[in-house]
Amino acid sequence: MTVTRAAQPYGLVGQWTVLVEDALLTQCTGCSYFEVGFERVEQISRTVAAAVIAKTSRLAAEEVRFLRNRLGLEAKALAVRLGVSPSTLSRWENGREPIGATPERLLRALVALAEKDNAGFDPSVLGHIEPKDGGPLRLVLRRNAAGDWRRVAA
Repeated sequence: MTVTRAAQPYGLVGQWTVLVEDALLTQCTGCSYFEVGFERVEQISRTVAAAVIAKTSRLAAEEVRFLRNRLGLEAKALAVRLGVSPSTLSRWENGREPIGATPERLLRALVALAEKDNAGFDPSVLGHIEPKDGGPLRLVLRRNAAGDWRRVAA
């Protein structure tokens, strides 16, 4: 077995992935079998959540679903918190309808409050969300010297 490090896509929800640099690749030297491993997966998820709630464009469907999963809520429970029906939330998560401005701000705020370290979240971003959907964020994550995942330019 050989172990190397390389950039690998990390699946979030649906087809949405982020590129994680320094993923562990373990490959059998006798065959073509290999495994990809990601360290500190919780921190990867937290880093992505922080980037999503801070973005200035509207949330994409995949991001709405990712944030719901990050909150650990079933669709019905989040719909109640946002004051909408579960079918409305489903349409947002499946891209059949864009999320409304007010529920989007509330969702971002709920995630910021739920995160252990939300000190980096600037609530003023909630007043500056562009009306246009820019699609899901394209993120690249890299470990710093302390081993923590950080967002780098895509």
